[in-house]
Amino acid sequence: MDAASTPRVLVYRDLLLPRSETFILSQGEALRRFEAYYAGSRMTVNGLSVPKGRTLVINRGGFSGRAGEVVFKSLGIAPGFFRNARAIKPSLIHAHFGMDGVLALPLARALAVPLIVTFHGVDATMSDEYLRRSDYPHRRYLSHRRALQRDAHLFLAVSHFIASALMALTAAKQRLFYNTHEFVN
Repeated sequence: MDAASTPRVLVYRDLLLPRSETFILSQGEALRRFEAYYAGSRMTVNGLSVPKGRTLVINRGGFSGRAGEVVFKSLGIAPGFFRNARAIKPSLIHAHFGMDGVLALPLARALAVPLIVTFHGVDATMSDEYLRRSDYPHRRYLSHRRALQRDAHLFLAVSHFIASALMALTAAKQRLFYNTHEFVN
């Protein structure tokens, strides 16, 4: 399969990419049948080096970058970002963490591609009360979680424990997978 015909996956992480998230970059770069592109609100300070030619961000700095990030995170609107993402023609979007799944949902809808969300831990185990009292991203996740459950195509859990926590949260049990095997009975 040549590079021009290789399908692309858009890996979404709000902040690209903290040093503690080497697993996201490693997974993307290890794909054999897909070419990984990385998308997010902005680059993290002193983070991992992501492939420059395969990276899309909303906030490139300055006032307009910060304003664009706020509009995207609050309203799900980012015309230039969506246009750039559409140009790479992704076959799907893979968001890491439930909070980022909520952020990636408007992009997946705009591009009409499936959204896959991997839950890593805190995104599946925080109580609703904690989410209500937490920062804006957590409150937004709580208020948009049902839309994510309804519209995302697949949920992945990194462990049996996280899968069990997700089972208690989601009505989308038929789309929950753990360890490449269907978790539900």
